[in-house]
Amino acid sequence: MTTVTSLAPLLEHFFTQRLMQQRQASPHTISSYRDTFRQFLIFAQQRLHQPPSRLTIEQIDAPLIVAFLDELEKQRGLTVRKSMRYSPHPIAVLGPGGATMRSC
Repeated sequence: MTTVTSLAPLLEHFFTQRLMQQRQASPHTISSYRDTFRQFLIFAQQRLHQPPSRLTIEQIDAPLIVAFLDELEKQRGLTVRKSMRYSPHPIAVLGPGGATMRSC
């Protein structure tokens, strides 16, 4: 039997435990992460045809993340390298084969 892990509680834990408590991130940093994850969830919903509340960590793979980053580049005219230089890029915590909630 395969275990399926919902993305929602992992994101909640990442924001409340990792960013707020462990890293004591500034409100601006938290807002930046929130906004990027919001954009990613909308993108994932369109691509995977599932509402964000039903997304699982197993659905988040490297091709999906690369497609999202490509879309950001098109929309904003920035390369991923430039955007990561100017602000934290929370999607970077999502690794190939699934997400990992690790330090950015």
